[in-house]
Amino acid sequence: MVRKTLFVTLLLLFVVTLSVPAQPAQAVVTPDQTDKVIVSKFWIGEKYYEVNGQRYEMDVAPYIDPATDRTMIPFRYLAYSLGIPEKNIVWHEKTQSVEILREDASGYVNAVQVWIDSDVLETQKGRSQLDAVPRIVNDRTMIPYRAAAQGLGALVFWDPDDQSITVETWKVAPARYKQTVKKVVTVNDKPTATVTYMDGTTKEVATPTPAQISYNGGWMLNALEYFKLWSIPDEAILYDAERGGIIVRGSENSNAEAYMILYAGEKYAWGSCYMRTEVRPDTETMYISNGGGFIGGWPVSGTVVNLFGKEPKGEAVKKGNIFVKTLEL
Repeated sequence: MVRKTLFVTLLLLFVVTLSVPAQPAQAVVTPDQTDKVIVSKFWIGEKYYEVNGQRYEMDVAPYIDPATDRTMIPFRYLAYSLGIPEKNIVWHEKTQSVEILREDASGYVNAVQVWIDSDVLETQKGRSQLDAVPRIVNDRTMIPYRAAAQGLGALVFWDPDDQSITVETWKVAPARYKQTVKKVVTVNDKPTATVTYMDGTTKEVATPTPAQISYNGGWMLNALEYFKLWSIPDEAILYDAERGGIIVRGSENSNAEAYMILYAGEKYAWGSCYMRTEVRPDTETMYISNGGGFIGGWPVSGTVVNLFGKEPKGEAVKKGNIFVKTLEL
C-alpha cells in the first residue's frame, strides 16, 4: 500500500484561522496531493520493482557495489518507475553514455547523463563526480541510485531492514517559477516575517507557525514556512514527513538548480547535480518536529539560494536572546 504523502498538513487550516494577526498575510494551506505522487520500490537482488503497489519485472537486479558500498540500480528501470517514456531514454553508442530526459508540466526538459566506467554525472548545472562509476550488467547501465534519482527529481530512501530503495516523485514534474521575492527577514519564534518583493514593496507576512525557531541557543528554520515566505509554489514542494524528506523544484533563473533535496538526519542539502551544501561549524542536524514540520538551519536557507541561483547577502545576527536572520538574493 502506498504511504500517504503530505505537502502541508490540513490541520494548519485550523491554526491559521485562530492565530493570523491583523497584518498582510500570505499563509497558504496545501491540500493532500497523494494522487499526484509516484512511490516506487526496488529491492537488492530482486528482478522486479513496484510503482504505487503494482509490480513490474526487470531483467537485472539492483546490487551493492563491493568496492564502494554503494547501491547500484538499473538506470532504465528507474526512469520507467518515474513515468519517463522510452523515447526520453537515449543511449549514445559513440560516447558509451546514457542520457535521460524528464519533461515538466510546462514541457521544459531536464537531462541527466552518465558515461560507462566514468565517475562523471552531467546536468544543466554542469558536471559533478559520482562516488561509484556506472557499469553495464546484462546489457543494462547500473548507476548509484541516489545520484540518478535525485538528478531526475525524486526523493530516495534506503531501508536496511528489507534491503530496499524507495523512490518518490511527482507524477508530473512541476514547472519552474519566477522569482518574486528579493529579501526575507525572520526572527526567532515570531509568527511573522518581513518580506521584500522584486518590485520593491515590503510587507509583514504572517505564518501559521514561526518560520524561525529557537534551538540550542541558536536558530533553526521551519522549511515549509520559510519556502512559502519566498513564494515558492505549493505544487513545487513534495514533502514526506513519514520518511523524512523534501524535494523542491527550482526557479526559472538561469543558474538555479533543477531540484533541491533535504533529508531529516543530515546536515546538508543535495542539489540535483549530486553536490551538497557546505556544512558549517554551527550546522545542526535536520529533524521532523512533533507537529510534523521539517526543521533545519543553514541547509534550508542554502536550499533557497540554490533554487534561485543567485549570490546571497545577509546573515544571522544575535540580538539579546534571539537571532534575526536576513537573506537577500
